[in-house]
Amino acid sequence: SGNISSRCLLLVPSSPIEFDKWLYTKIPVVYLETLSFILPVLLFYICTCKVLL
Repeated sequence: SGNISSRCLLLVPSSPIEFDKWLYTKIPVVYLETLSFILPVLLFYICTCKVLL
């Protein structure tokens, strides 16, 4: 998702008020992307810990 984030950076508005609005619309996307990456990693660690214990 590297090209997606670079495209988002190009869409950053110049005025601070518009930037705040833009940021609030982007936060859920970034949050979901991070969650979809962290969740499998967490599940993997939990499973390996259970196996080791």
